[in-house]
Amino acid sequence: MAKPRFTWAALFVGGHLTLSCALFQRDLLNVFGWEDAASSSFVLSWMCLSTRFWLSKGRRSIRMKALILVGGLGTRLRPLTLSVPKPLVEFANKPMILHQIEALKAIGVTEVVLAINYQPELMLNLKEFEKKLEIKITFSQETEPLGTAGPLALARDKLIDDSGEPFFVLNSDVISEYPLKQMVDFHKAHGGEASIMVTKVDEPSKYGVVVMEESTGKVERFVEKPKTFVGNKINAGIYLLNPSVIDRIELRPTSIEKEVFPKIAADNKLYAMVLPGFWMDIGQPRDYIAGLRLYLDSLRKKSSTKLATGPHIVGNVLVDETAKIGEGCLIGPDVAIGPGCIVESGVRLSRCSVMSGVCIKQHACISSSIIGWQSTVGRWARVENLTILGEKVQVYDEIYTNGGVVLPYRKIKSSILKPEIVILPPRLSDSLSQKPVRDSDSGSCEAKGKMAKLRFTWAARFVGGHLTLSCALFQCDLLNVFGWEDAASSSLRLSSMTIYQVVVAATRDMGIGKGGKLPWRLPSDLKFFKEITSGTTDPVKQNAVLMGRKTWESIPVRYRPLPGRLNVVLTRSFEIKNEANVVTCGSISSALEMLAKAPYCFSIDKVFVIGGGQILRETLNGPRCDAIHVTRIETSVECDTFIPSIDFSMFQPWYSSPLLVENGIQYSFVTYVHVRNSEDGTIARKTDGKCNDVKSNSNGFEVENFSFLPKMIFEKRDKYMPHSRSIK
Repeated sequence: MAKPRFTWAALFVGGHLTLSCALFQRDLLNVFGWEDAASSSFVLSWMCLSTRFWLSKGRRSIRMKALILVGGLGTRLRPLTLSVPKPLVEFANKPMILHQIEALKAIGVTEVVLAINYQPELMLNLKEFEKKLEIKITFSQETEPLGTAGPLALARDKLIDDSGEPFFVLNSDVISEYPLKQMVDFHKAHGGEASIMVTKVDEPSKYGVVVMEESTGKVERFVEKPKTFVGNKINAGIYLLNPSVIDRIELRPTSIEKEVFPKIAADNKLYAMVLPGFWMDIGQPRDYIAGLRLYLDSLRKKSSTKLATGPHIVGNVLVDETAKIGEGCLIGPDVAIGPGCIVESGVRLSRCSVMSGVCIKQHACISSSIIGWQSTVGRWARVENLTILGEKVQVYDEIYTNGGVVLPYRKIKSSILKPEIVILPPRLSDSLSQKPVRDSDSGSCEAKGKMAKLRFTWAARFVGGHLTLSCALFQCDLLNVFGWEDAASSSLRLSSMTIYQVVVAATRDMGIGKGGKLPWRLPSDLKFFKEITSGTTDPVKQNAVLMGRKTWESIPVRYRPLPGRLNVVLTRSFEIKNEANVVTCGSISSALEMLAKAPYCFSIDKVFVIGGGQILRETLNGPRCDAIHVTRIETSVECDTFIPSIDFSMFQPWYSSPLLVENGIQYSFVTYVHVRNSEDGTIARKTDGKCNDVKSNSNGFEVENFSFLPKMIFEKRDKYMPHSRSIK
């Protein structure tokens, strides 16, 4: 009887006291002869109670949770994040967030909370990994961006339970060896309220530096981009926090780095642990490529069998088992090839990430680049110097791309000789129509209706953006697939016209020209025009300038198209051939409708109407006009072309510069904004004079509602001059 009890106890060998109890029971049986049923039952009951107590205590010690911040837009990693949220972008052949979830699971974390905001319907797909990873995945959805601390307050009920255990917080774009077990030990040893991981950098002046005691790790203070050396350790975006930290956070947009941690440090309760091994924030392409090299180096040390081998492999290369590699290829170093990829013969790959479903044709060469899902790189093509291809991009044969950023679904038919953003679409028929695909199993063709359904599903992935985007894409599919071109279908376009701003130089009586030319010469006005129409809030995007044919022809040939902007020329009489970054439209409405649809809605930041007279007369006080930027000519100048006066029942002054003088002409820069009300179907942009939490300027405007303005104008709201009220 002792033997089976000893065997049973050995199942719990992880708990030493439990094993001792079993051995003690055997001793009792042997020494005292307690072989009767009563005594055996007593000993067994005592053993079970002891075992249950110690096992439950052990479970409580590892019942930890984690929150991963995944709510950002991922603008630095575009065009990849135009297709999926950043945490779902593949890194080393799996979504980057899975690297973190797997590391958390490995140390006993039982639940991961994802703080989502952007494209939440796609993030919910991560639920399918629950069963595979055997870890609970829950979601905390923000209705507005809450920064890096607000999501903790929002997820309070999900993070805090009766265990009192600390919880992890991670930024979703951080890749490392995740020494989380060491962090738990460090946190328990110092007894503080919060622990942060820090990493050493070579140039600390570019970052916010964590100043800490080297011996204890206690954080003294934070110094943002120090001018003199104060340390070389920066925040690594991995935290372990006691539940009490949430009590310090209000449910509002808050920065944990700038508002919460400094207060904890002031209370001497914040400690920093220097992260061993590699670390990289892979939130932008250059760092993504660098992070891949570091990750593969680490993988070779820890699990080299996962790396590819063979005569065609150089250095560290990760190849999915479903990928196909042709003969005579040379692959590596630092390459990841995803599921379902086809690499034909003679291909050369180095320092690059090839995502799932990509086809690389014979003798192509790719280096230091990222190739997005289901893209195709043609024969003898060369892709290098941090070229980023979005989803389903097609690079034609023998094309050279030198640092191009190519948006999804583009076709590259000519070489990109210097780094630039490629946004021009293929023809509408190319981008929306496809020939029926033959099903290899049944021999039948797919229905065109099915293709329309697939495209609508794809559009729905951008539901976090403008709803008209989805409608416009769906409408295009209906028109293309089913031929719905009657009046009812065309009415769908009415809600899909983009908003715009007007830029114009005009006299007090709204004269804008004489004899087809500007009757003044103001270099400062030209500089102002360039700055206001070129600046974007997103470095991956560019603005569009909309003009009539005569305005286009008035621009000197050497200056057109206007660089760094999409030039939209309104004309019915001629086409502009072989001009990059130029498109033509037949009317204002068709141009605004075009810019509201894919692919332009993904790549255009702002739209500016710049002339000529007829175009300005149609758009100046239009319902889609959000702002008017006027170079007000105060000196009397003879003109023969005029536009209507600004409707001051709709537009109010935002900014006015002081009176300036150049070449004998007095002028000033004035910006008016469209103050909408509920009758327009939009939120009112003017306050009611009562106290509220929205920052306002001297006119009572809700400042945040006018963030669409060019940055150089938006930031000058406090410089509004009272005299501009009298300008008519």
